[in-house]
Amino acid sequence: MINIYYLREWLVIFFVIAIALDTTAQQNIRHSTPGSIHKTTFGIKGGLNFSNLYVNSIQAENIKTSCNVGFFAKIPVAQKIFFQPEILYTSKGTKVGYKTINDSGTNRFNFHYIQLPLLMTIQVRSYLSLSAGGYIGFLTSAYVTKVNDDCAVKDTNNINLSDVHRLDNGAVAGISFHHEDFMIGLRYELGLRTLGYSSDISNKVTPSSKNNTASIFIGVNF
Repeated sequence: MINIYYLREWLVIFFVIAIALDTTAQQNIRHSTPGSIHKTTFGIKGGLNFSNLYVNSIQAENIKTSCNVGFFAKIPVAQKIFFQPEILYTSKGTKVGYKTINDSGTNRFNFHYIQLPLLMTIQVRSYLSLSAGGYIGFLTSAYVTKVNDDCAVKDTNNINLSDVHRLDNGAVAGISFHHEDFMIGLRYELGLRTLGYSSDISNKVTPSSKNNTASIFIGVNF
């Protein structure tokens, strides 16, 4: 479940940063030539994550599907260049198959974060933008769900948060397509910090694992 207390804290941080940067942006607007720079806009976005964990290589067969949703701001810093902070609820993790004498299925490792991507976005065309930057994330909950081959949930076990790093960080790159106030985009996130288990949860999930996530999203500007 989402920890509402931490979500509220991150929302406050997000809007404080956005308002502070918007003040600077408006000063740039007043000193720029007409039409050379846009105003700050806000929006909402959401979509699907395709995540797994990696050590030295990425295993495509372990991809788990989950979701992301949140808010963003686009703050102009120069013509066609924007600073884009976001605050997202995002679910990451991986899935690992199991097989016993009695049954078989998949263990789904679920890690839920409140995440703050900080991006620089370049508007290449009126309909196309490229973004790159980094993110920090705060882990709010973690658990393992055992799912049988018939898709029935067998059991769910919480992961002790003291066994993992609560903070995550990594690099982000993405592309988005625009039509008026609507957009659709693709994004890739490469985690740079190990999850940091004090002990293995399974033979295939180790303390040196890192997050690896591709996502597709849609959004709307206000």
